[in-house]
Amino acid sequence: MSPDSALEAATHGAQMMIFTQKPIEEHNREFEPYRQRFLELHRRTAPPPLMAGITVCHEDPERAAELARKYVAGYLVTVMDHYQLMNDHFKEAKGYESYGAAVELMRDIGLEAVSDAYMNAQAWGTPKQIIDKLAHWRDVVGDFDLIFGFRAAGIPFEDAERSQRLVARR
Repeated sequence: MSPDSALEAATHGAQMMIFTQKPIEEHNREFEPYRQRFLELHRRTAPPPLMAGITVCHEDPERAAELARKYVAGYLVTVMDHYQLMNDHFKEAKGYESYGAAVELMRDIGLEAVSDAYMNAQAWGTPKQIIDKLAHWRDVVGDFDLIFGFRAAGIPFEDAERSQRLVARR
């Protein structure tokens, strides 16, 4: 998740993994130093990034939005609380400077806006909405691997399973 981690992955010839959390164009800019270092050190193109995120899928777009608001955005709230990401402790932690630099921005815009931005960075919605978002990601990034997390922030098992099956089917 940090620029240093990406460069370390490239140094070791490893695939870069990110948790989608911002617009794909911003992520893609962060992929470039990884790709460049990988090519320099290994004389071949870097593997596609592995992007992990939280998703919900429902045939009804209003229900999908309701689930996303509650469970996708809700997941970020649990992460923010668990890691105390809006506190100052990352500012001085070696290797986590990029987290510390984001603290003031997150405080300025507030947790609700941070949660909204996170939710909008994820692939969720109807099957068509998800496919359209993934197509956009591919237009920007090129090839990528993907991990969907279907169970987060207390989503009922039935809703998570329904999302997973709908994604698999559609």
